[in-house]
Amino acid sequence: AQRRNWPHGSHRALKQAAQLLADETGDVALLLGFVSSEKFHANFYHDFMEDFELDADRPTVNNFVERLLVLAA
Repeated sequence: AQRRNWPHGSHRALKQAAQLLADETGDVALLLGFVSSEKFHANFYHDFMEDFELDADRPTVNNFVERLLVLAA
């Protein structure tokens, strides 16, 4: 978002940026990765995710981060 001069100062702005990236690249996995990452972020503070959820969502988050790194390069 920062590289594209999109708003990025709130969770809502970041979610909108994830949607724009998904639309721009045709890769809906970017939006799904953002949603999973959001869940991990909230879990850090509220500890609501079960172990099976952490295990199931971890690859999605890892893929999301890897894709963002490629797009940022």
